[in-house]
Amino acid sequence: MHFSIPAWKHSPFCRIIVPVIAGIIFSFYLNPPFQILQWGFILSILLFFILSKTKFSTKYKLRKVSGALILFILFLGAAIITNKNANKNQPYWYGNQHFENKKILVKLNEPLLKRNKTSKAEAKVLALIDGENKIPASGKIIIYFQGEINDSLKYGSEILLLSGLTKIKNSGNPGSFDYKKYCELNGIYHLAFAGQKNYKVVGNSPDYFKNILIKSRERIVEILSNHFTDQKVRGIAEALLIGYKENLDKDLLQSYSNTGVVHVIAISGLHLGLIYVILVWIFRRIPVVKNKKLIYVFGIILLLWAFAFLTGGSASVLRSALMFSCFLIGKNFFRKSSTYNTIAASAFLLLCYNPFYLWDVGFMLSYLAVIGIIWLQQPIYKLLFIKFKLLNEIWKMVSVTIAAQLLTFPLCIYYFHQFPNMFILTNLIAVPLSSLILFLEIILVSFSFLPFINYLGLAIAGLLKFMNNYIEWMDSFKFSVSDGLFGNVLSTILLYSIVICFFIKKRISFNIFSYSALLYISVYSIENLKALTSKKIIFYNVPHNTAIDFVSGRTFSFIGSMALNQEGILKNFHLKPTRVNMMLKQENNSNIKITGSVIQFYSKTIIHIDTLKNLSSNQPQLKVDVLLMSNNNLSEIKNLCKKIKPGIVVFDGSNSMWKIEKWKKECEELNLPYHSVADKGALILPV
Repeated sequence: MHFSIPAWKHSPFCRIIVPVIAGIIFSFYLNPPFQILQWGFILSILLFFILSKTKFSTKYKLRKVSGALILFILFLGAAIITNKNANKNQPYWYGNQHFENKKILVKLNEPLLKRNKTSKAEAKVLALIDGENKIPASGKIIIYFQGEINDSLKYGSEILLLSGLTKIKNSGNPGSFDYKKYCELNGIYHLAFAGQKNYKVVGNSPDYFKNILIKSRERIVEILSNHFTDQKVRGIAEALLIGYKENLDKDLLQSYSNTGVVHVIAISGLHLGLIYVILVWIFRRIPVVKNKKLIYVFGIILLLWAFAFLTGGSASVLRSALMFSCFLIGKNFFRKSSTYNTIAASAFLLLCYNPFYLWDVGFMLSYLAVIGIIWLQQPIYKLLFIKFKLLNEIWKMVSVTIAAQLLTFPLCIYYFHQFPNMFILTNLIAVPLSSLILFLEIILVSFSFLPFINYLGLAIAGLLKFMNNYIEWMDSFKFSVSDGLFGNVLSTILLYSIVICFFIKKRISFNIFSYSALLYISVYSIENLKALTSKKIIFYNVPHNTAIDFVSGRTFSFIGSMALNQEGILKNFHLKPTRVNMMLKQENNSNIKITGSVIQFYSKTIIHIDTLKNLSSNQPQLKVDVLLMSNNNLSEIKNLCKKIKPGIVVFDGSNSMWKIEKWKKECEELNLPYHSVADKGALILPV
């Protein structure tokens, strides 16, 4: 009799990864005491050991208990790793010590990232200096260096910080990027502002291996900059080859995002796959290597990982490198294993190394894209039979693109609130073209010492210009992207339920699909109804700018700095997330009335003071809901309150901190409520 082994038994890591993810989430959000996790882990192992020593009949009866115990041990093990990886739980973490009024000894973890007025770098805390005492400390911070930078300041520099640390905080604008959480997931909680007199370089001790990678990276950037003078071409060339994004044109990057091909300039599985194919091709043609399996396998793995670290070692790159390594080892030394098992194994190993990769958007999208391709590509491809070989190859590529998009679009809507309508047409050109460009760039960098290599540089520049122009042209169509799409946690879960159940051909799946679709429509309708009936005023936190939205239903009126009226990174970063979050669709200025400095919006009155001439000397005392202070005007609150009786004073982002502190003291003396958007984030005032 033939017994078939269940499919899930071919993929043990698919079972292991579930309790591991559950343990990471449990530890991250509930943060249980380490001792409880530790003792629970030890007792669980002891209990499993006792069960394993019982007679066979007892073990058979309790097999499900043993299985559950193994899953529980994995759950607790993941929770312990998460607890130990959190910097806050480290015994020497600087935040657990009194670091105020102490000098801080740090080492730069990366080369300086230079901006117009400042330079930025991540640094590792080495010690706290209190007089003659040197207290061991650990942790990471971000340092912003102001003014002219000393040449001795570079990766590996040991610096004595004389200034204090500032807690990292968000802008506080609704729906905006959670920068604070992003930094915390990377173990960073504070930043420092170092002027020329606030730090001292006391040594240099770079890590040998990392220093080689950084020097190699800098050399590659130098080679590419010598061959590509056009800023847009150079930026894409650097991002495509080694993931260096500092020279990327922001508007061009937005075009790549809008058209659904941003993945071609984000180092991912596509790039590692091409590097893997190139390495396999080369190693199979080296007589000394191809017949020695051990050298063949580990030679490819070594070079693959060298490239992964050279590109910065992001979660998605490490996932790809690990997956190709597992695949190569399995193919050459073991039986052919399940592809799903290989994917789950790579995720397991990466999460053991750093549990916080679980919240990395690139990590999530890359895994979802790969699973989508493996699971859905063939069913989609088989929907059409095309006789002509060229058209068949094009359809095969389209099916891959659709499969990847199906499992990533709900998450993209949740995080980015947009869907690239032109993704099929753009991927058809961008994916093969970017693969060719990447291959040519590798040749360019490898043989840069040859005099005639300049001609290859010109050819690559032409291909990059063509790709950039094509992407910008596709983005120029108004229908190229569906923007401002609604998405929250519940709607994202329901969308995934709809997509997954649609492709599982079982009756229960159809029922779940129907209920999920109904619930999704209900959630969207409820949120839409809330948006239609809302009336509020939003005072945004935008550094160096004034920004106010007057919201009526799904329309808004904007008053603020001219720079925020123009399409660009400033508007997209600070205002757009809030408008998408609140389902605002179009601008409508008919709901507000402006008379001089007085703004009337339904029942609320605002007086905006940005110069001394705002108020007439003969003007009688006004009772207003909000007194808005902007642009560091010279007015004193106590003098203004002789003419105005405000409900609250608001200091917007266009003011300097010293000016805000002065106004705060005046408000406290007058017992007057105030709100500084720079300190507390955006103020939302219901109407």
